Amino acid sequence: MHLPAPTDCKEDLLEDVADADISASRSFSLPYGPDRARLTTVEARPQTDGGGSWVSHRTIHNPYIQVKFNNTKLITGISTKGRNSIASYQWVTWYSVLHSTDGESWVTVQDGDCNDMVFKGNVDRDSLVKNRFSQHFRAQYVRIRLLQWNNAAAMRFGVSGCDLVCMYTTIIYITVHK
Repeated sequence: MHLPAPTDCKEDLLEDVADADISASRSFSLPYGPDRARLTTVEARPQTDGGGSWVSHRTIHNPYIQVKFNNTKLITGISTKGRNSIASYQWVTWYSVLHSTDGESWVTVQDGDCNDMVFKGNVDRDSLVKNRFSQHFRAQYVRIRLLQWNNAAAMRFGVSGCDLVCMYTTIIYITVHK
């Protein structure tokens, strides 16, 4: 029998993810690429050092940003912020979350009645909004699909969860003869 046990749980699993493992449908421009989507990102000089978040390209109708972990994790929640900028008021107001074990087949996070869940995002550019999942799930890939936003589809995000350690139990059957 195989039992997963959560270990090493973190508020933000992205701390251990390489920039190349964060990708998106398409970005507005180079300084606003997926590598700028971490919760800790702040705006530097946007034209040279990078913007204060990932910003989706304006022509994308179903924008998303996703992360690939180096192994399967137990995912417990998503945290978001808007674009850190003194001049721009951009953030995601509603989004859905999808997950995958292979990066090809995706499942939308659902509630207990099997309805696709929609999560409330931000109301400003810098407040942290934490959404915790009532039903945790295993995934190597997590995708945030942006549904509505203020001014532009721009966000920073984190994924909460745990590493999984496999524990094995041995079942011993004893036959009694009379």
